[in-house]
Amino acid sequence: NQMSATSAPTLQLIQADSTFNPRLASFMKANGFNAAGRSYSVVSIIGGQSTGKSTLLNNLFGTDFATMDAASGRKQTTKGIWVGKADGMDVLVLDVEGTDGREAWEDNKTFENRTALFSLALTDVLMMNIWEKEVGRFSAANIPLLKTIFEALLKLFEGGQHRDAKVLLLFVARDCEGLTPPESLRKTITDDLNRVWNEIGKPEKFAETPLLDFFDVEVAPLPHYRYQTDQWMEEVKNMQHRFSRSSRADYVFTNRKGKSVPAEGFAEFAEQLWTAIENDDDLDLPSQRKMLASFRCQAISKTCMDRFTVHHMRQLQSPLDLPGAVTEAQVSSLCAAWSSSAAQAFNSVLELFSDGTAGYDTDVREEAQSRLEHELGAEFSNITATHAQSVRRHFLSMFQEAVDSIDTSPKALSEFADKLTRLQISWNSSLQELLTILCPACATLDVQDQTSQFEEEMLMSTSVMREKFALRLVDSAKVRSCALVCPFTNSCFKWSASLLLAFWRAFAIV
Repeated sequence: NQMSATSAPTLQLIQADSTFNPRLASFMKANGFNAAGRSYSVVSIIGGQSTGKSTLLNNLFGTDFATMDAASGRKQTTKGIWVGKADGMDVLVLDVEGTDGREAWEDNKTFENRTALFSLALTDVLMMNIWEKEVGRFSAANIPLLKTIFEALLKLFEGGQHRDAKVLLLFVARDCEGLTPPESLRKTITDDLNRVWNEIGKPEKFAETPLLDFFDVEVAPLPHYRYQTDQWMEEVKNMQHRFSRSSRADYVFTNRKGKSVPAEGFAEFAEQLWTAIENDDDLDLPSQRKMLASFRCQAISKTCMDRFTVHHMRQLQSPLDLPGAVTEAQVSSLCAAWSSSAAQAFNSVLELFSDGTAGYDTDVREEAQSRLEHELGAEFSNITATHAQSVRRHFLSMFQEAVDSIDTSPKALSEFADKLTRLQISWNSSLQELLTILCPACATLDVQDQTSQFEEEMLMSTSVMREKFALRLVDSAKVRSCALVCPFTNSCFKWSASLLLAFWRAFAIV
């Protein structure tokens, strides 16, 4: 037990001075729990001092908890709570300090109650290590301790929710002589538990709730460890199969898989719970889980934003290859490609968030994801707006080239203004389509504002051409001035009228 936290088979979780060991997270990671997600289990054991709890756990789960050396005296070996990993199973095993010890804790029932409550709040299976001869004896069978933690346990669920699944109270009856059937032992223990349950004060919502709505009760008899060692080992091996073989009808974890807190968040949750127990705070477990989920979601959201900044932002901000796009179809292709890349980046960040927060409180996750989507959306919108301006400027240069190609020969002068107007309308519509393609679903873009700016830019870019066109009209008028001095013929009047109309349109283009 003196090895480092990352390689030790066991770790002291709650120390003798009541402090929580912050190395639990690294211990669980080193022992492969993080990959288990929510598919892991917790088993705890409580019972009298020096009754063989650690020995039982070591033989049952292949752990390496310290055991008593009888030659040195029957002294307390487990102080606080130790934790280990079951061999070949995603099972966290808690070895809890013995009750009724004669060392420094003999008057410290508060610590005893806290460790028992802590274990019960976390565990799927709570093993009660008792001697067969103690069954039916109220004090010796740890019934008073259960009374205390039953009362405290109900406070954990004052929010109105039961826990994920009922806890299995597995009473391991030691040194059985084989004269009393296990079912008789179970009935005696259950009767005692029901008596305690009926006597304790309960919140109003649980006033009529029976004990077996919260717990399953079973008894596992074991022969004498010293005098029937072979038989004891055989029975322990059979019990071990109940924990490791899911195909068995008496598999202890049936309906007890799928924890509310993923394995990677268990250490945070356990520390949070122990702090609340020590401070006698409100121990409503659903609220505790929401607090953990909120903390976890905030941390993952920050990780997601950091990942976006490092792995995606620079690429998405890179200028589009617009100089090489000489047709509207080529610009459209660039816009579509960028929009697709943006959508992939957005989805990859959300997938990271989803994976990192899987198993935590659904409402908290959804709220946190909504905030993340909003924050990401703002970043994508800013980048999209920058690219939209670039597309608009490039499109303006393409529009100017199209304007330059308009026929301005004397024969086409009267149609110039109409052609220019149609060109402006067509290009503005095309820009609107391009910007719609450019903007991914995760971003917002004021397309109307962009097209309005484009209209003004087109008008300004054609002002010089319209001025030249108007001067050409004036020159044409001078050439025909002699016709205006002479008496008007019908044809001269028509020509003059069309000339004036074209002149007016040149300066009336909007």
